[in-house]
Amino acid sequence: MSFPEHGSQVAGIYQALGLSQPLEATIIDMSVNLNPMGPPPWLQEVVQLEWSHLLQYPEQHGESLLAKLAAVESIDPTMVLLGNGGAELIYLVARLFTDGDVGILRPTFSEYEQALVGVNARIHPLLLHEENGWCWDQNEVFQQLQALDGIFLCNPNNPTGVAYPQEDLCALVEAAAQRGILLIVDEAFYDFQDVPFSLVPWITQYPNLIVLRSFTKMYHVPGLRLGALFANPSIITRLRRWTPPWNVNHLALFLGKQLLEEQEYVLQTQQYVQGERRRIFAGLEKLGFNHSPSVVHYYLLSLREKEDLTPLLKHLALHGIVARHTYNFPPLQGRYLRLAIKGRKENDRLLQVLEEWSR
Repeated sequence: MSFPEHGSQVAGIYQALGLSQPLEATIIDMSVNLNPMGPPPWLQEVVQLEWSHLLQYPEQHGESLLAKLAAVESIDPTMVLLGNGGAELIYLVARLFTDGDVGILRPTFSEYEQALVGVNARIHPLLLHEENGWCWDQNEVFQQLQALDGIFLCNPNNPTGVAYPQEDLCALVEAAAQRGILLIVDEAFYDFQDVPFSLVPWITQYPNLIVLRSFTKMYHVPGLRLGALFANPSIITRLRRWTPPWNVNHLALFLGKQLLEEQEYVLQTQQYVQGERRRIFAGLEKLGFNHSPSVVHYYLLSLREKEDLTPLLKHLALHGIVARHTYNFPPLQGRYLRLAIKGRKENDRLLQVLEEWSR
């Protein structure tokens, strides 16, 4: 059985499960963790108005968006690099570790390892522990630091939705700095937290710190392909040498500047996610399911016996709900499902289908 490697691959899930796919309009895709509120309502109209600018080359390095991002974060523009989505930036950063040794806090996003394997880096798994709230054991991690050139982590993490305690992050950043180790923190989901916390302000103090961001998730624009990297100017200069000119198109640059103004939309998203998360978690606990202590709009679901959840994945699919499998999230091995928070009606449908499973 071969499952798709990413979410939003509805046809691939049904094919892997040997099921006939229902009409697309009836499917609730909870395998993709985009903003459940959809994109800002003005986006479509603005895209139509901007089409004429696509007849011209964009800014070579996205200078206007760089300047706006730097102003929002109160840093110098020399500390920002734009990418064709967060994925391009992950693969760029991986080149810093060619033939090197890199730790990855697992379970987490699979693209870190794929990018590092492509540059012949040696992967050192650093395990997160469910019994510790899906956080790391500092003694275990610190013991391995001496053998590493870098560490990748996602905060809040994907697929658990867990945000690490600030004191643990601070200790890890400090320990990595003392040993000259690059620390890469992916903050693709940081703004879904009730009180967003970012390490971007820390890059002025820690030249070994690299922070990744994405416009994809909060603004529900995966096709726009827009991401940002924050780091010491020397790291930005090195990465830019490997970046092709015009790697970010005009539409992404223009919309990126507009989206940065959407503070009310972000606040409404945070409030909605917080309320639905509490309601869904209460429903799951009542039905006897375990869930990760997520602080964002997706979470891990499991049974108390930690058995393989392919039967549950199939049950959900038969009822038109697509969940994210975890076979390529070592070490989860399919014993968990990742589910995204959607609209209230869709979330109610999930709880109803899970109740049928529990009987």
